[in-house]
Amino acid sequence: MGTSTVTSKGQVTIPMSIREYLDIKAGNKVYFEAVLNPRSVKVSKSSGSTVDEIAGSLHSDVGYVDLNVVREKVAKDIAAYYAKRSR
Repeated sequence: MGTSTVTSKGQVTIPMSIREYLDIKAGNKVYFEAVLNPRSVKVSKSSGSTVDEIAGSLHSDVGYVDLNVVREKVAKDIAAYYAKRSR
């Protein structure tokens, strides 16, 4: 455990005992999570797999499809299904 003061820039120094326990070194990313009850902050060494960290790294060959086009296609397919079924 330890105590730290927030600077005017919103920066906090992680106490040495916490850095050693979590094996946090200079340049490592740290994950902060607000905890509601009790009102506190959870600090952990980043595993490197949060959504924010990997955003943009996944690429797709599938192009953009307008949602209205998809809806029209689904509506036509449903209508065709029920038209065949009612014969």
